[in-house]
Amino acid sequence: MEAVIWLEEYLSKWDKILLLVSHSQDFLNNVTTHTINFTNRRKLDYYEGNYDQFIKTKSEQEQNQMKRYEWEQDQMKSMKDYIAK
Repeated sequence: MEAVIWLEEYLSKWDKILLLVSHSQDFLNNVTTHTINFTNRRKLDYYEGNYDQFIKTKSEQEQNQMKRYEWEQDQMKSMKDYIAK
């Protein structure tokens, strides 16, 4: 455990680019300032902040995308109903 704490402190002061993969959310929160997400569309999305901020921002983007999709579906339904009349 002491080694992990030492590594977190060391890496949190790192002033160069470091690509890091970890399964520990706490470790990522304590070390990272930016996050790169490899999407299922084979695209890299960049986020500022630690892991918690990445999760929050990504969730907000997904919610906004869903709202936009639902609005578009409502618009299409309204147009279809109007045309059918």
